[in-house]
Parts: sequence; structure tokens; C-alpha cells
Amino acid sequence: MVVALLALVPLAACDPYPPARRPGAAEVSVNVDADGSAYTQVFLDETRIRTTDELHAVGEGVGAALLPAADSLDTSVDPNGAGYPFAVVTASHAYRPGPTATVQIDARQAVAWLLAHGNTSVDLHIRLPVDDYESSLEPASVDKGSPFWSSITDASRAPVGTVVLTPNPWLSLAAAGSAGACVAALVLALVALLRRRRPPRRAVWFAVAALVCSIVLLPLAVRAADDVGVSGALHGAALHATATAAPWSLMLFALSIAVLAVAGSRRARPSAVAND
Repeated sequence: MVVALLALVPLAACDPYPPARRPGAAEVSVNVDADGSAYTQVFLDETRIRTTDELHAVGEGVGAALLPAADSLDTSVDPNGAGYPFAVVTASHAYRPGPTATVQIDARQAVAWLLAHGNTSVDLHIRLPVDDYESSLEPASVDKGSPFWSSITDASRAPVGTVVLTPNPWLSLAAAGSAGACVAALVLALVALLRRRRPPRRAVWFAVAALVCSIVLLPLAVRAADDVGVSGALHGAALHATATAAPWSLMLFALSIAVLAVAGSRRARPSAVAND
């Protein structure tokens, strides 16, 4: 089952992004990354396919003042596979990582530009790298869990303010502890398997412990990497290396299942060896 799920990952990644859901609408997605950068995607409706020049103009119009703290902007066009192409604005240094990282947002000019260029309404979604934050954006988001504003038809009603990110340093410690416990349990289970033709019962329990630790590790691995980046504890290559924690946790999960299956099957075999 794990192999089948992993095989679906590249297929899901190839699915194109959908266009804006309503005719005449534009959907703006601001994605804040853990390393201090951010990228904005601008999806237009499906009434027609825009040219590359048109989408570059959209990116420049939307990205000009959306993230006031960004010191450089790069506009590009994502061909989006079999879907509708869309504009992407990449901003470096959109905020300064730290214990209380502050992201400045001002969507008024971006919304005004979109409304002035043929769009009748704008949806805005801000995706943050951590779950804990304090928002001073006005007007307030309709969704407290993930900042979102729907059907903005007046630029004066576009959000402006700050979002203060509060990373949780304990997540990285919990992830490291879960990973260490998982590896230790796997080693003990493998040692028990190799020592006897019919492994002792403790081999099964060690494998079960490794499986439980790997299940705990899976969500922690993703969140811990983002929290470490937002906190400013790691930068550059070291931060990017933590992004591999999620694939490694999946590998530990699959390995735990395999060891448990082998230990269980060998325990179930009839044997003349006395049970421990």
C-alpha cells in the first residue's frame, strides 16, 4: 500500500492548477515560504488563454506592492501543463525569519490593478508556513485557520496589515526524538530477527514501536522543517536539507511495516525452537 501511495505522488503533482472558478474573477494565492521568501500565483478565468506578455503584465501589476518588505521581485509564467497558464511573482526576503517573523501584506494596489483590467472580483488566499500566527490584516479574514478573502469588488476593501508568525521550536525536538526512537527500535528489531531462526516476541514489539514512532514522525517532519526555517535557526543549504525529513520519515514508515511483517510471519511459522 505504501508503494502504491508513493507511486501516486508524481501523478498528483502533474495535475494542472484550475483557472478561477467564476467568469470574470481572478484568484490570487500568496504562498509564504519558511526561508523568508514568498511566491504569488495569479489565476484568471477560462474565457480565453492569455499570452505570455499579458501574463507578465498581470504579474508585474499584482506583485508591485503586494509584499512591501520584499527587496526583489521576479515575474514568470507557469505553462501549467494541460491547464491554463498563469502568472507567478517570486519575492525574495519577503520577511525576516526570527522568533516572531513579521510578514507585511498590502493587497489594495494588486486588487485595484486586477479590477481595472477586466476582472469583476478578486479572491485572495494567503498560505503560511506555520500554524501559529497573529494577524492584524483589515478587513479580517473570513477564515481564521488560513487567511482568505472572497469576491473583493472594491480595492479599498482589500486586506492590508501584518501577519506575525510564531514558530514552535519544540516541534523540531519532537521530530528528532521520534526519528531517533524509530531508528533505535528498528535496529533492535533487526538484531532480534538476525539472532534467531524464529525471532523472539520482543522482535515484534520492537517493530510495532518503530511503526508507532514513524506514524508520529510523519506530520512532525513536515511541520518541524517549516518551523525551524521561520525561526531563523537554519538557513540556506541546512534549511533545504531539513525538507528531506518528510521523505525519510516515509521510508522509516515503510521499513517499519516491512520489519513487522517479517517478524510476524517468522513468529507464526511452526518451529522446534522453544519460544522465549
